[in-house]
Amino acid sequence: MVYLLAPLVGATCLVLALGLLARCLRRGREARGNGPGSAALWRDLAAALLAMALAGYALGVLRTADWDESPSQTCASQRYGSFEPPSDGRDAPRLRGREVDLFPPSAVCHWSDGARDGVPSWLNPTILCLTAGALGAAGPWAVARRAHRAPGRDGRSPAAR
Repeated sequence: MVYLLAPLVGATCLVLALGLLARCLRRGREARGNGPGSAALWRDLAAALLAMALAGYALGVLRTADWDESPSQTCASQRYGSFEPPSDGRDAPRLRGREVDLFPPSAVCHWSDGARDGVPSWLNPTILCLTAGALGAAGPWAVARRAHRAPGRDGRSPAAR
C-alpha cells in the first residue's frame, strides 16, 4: 500500500513546493525589512523546502519497491538494465540477498562481488539538506512572526506605532 501512495504523495508535494516557491519569489519582491511579509516569506520557504524533502523521500520509497518481481529480477534490473544477468558463467556475480529499509530509503542488493544500493546515492543527503533548510527557514519565520505580533512596552503592537 505504501508503494501505491508514494507516487501520489510525491507528485502532490512537488506541485505544492513549486507553488510555494512561486509565492516566495513574489513575496520576496514585496517584503521589506521585518514586516508581516517577511514572516510569510520565511514560512512559505520552510514549507516549500519541507515539501521538496517529502517528494524526495517518496522517490526513495519508490526506488525500494520490487513491483511484484523477485528480488533477483529487481537487483539484476538495477545492475544490468535487464531482468536477467548477461551471463551465467562461473565468474558471474551471484545475488546473495536484498535488504530494504524505508527510513532512510535504501534497497541494497548484496552480490558476491559487493553490494549496490538501488536508491541513488545523492537522494538521502538531499532529503537531509532540504529538511535542515526547512528547519533553518522556520527560525527566522518564528522571529519575524514574534517581532510582528509582540506588543511593545506601551501595550501597542509594533505595527500600530
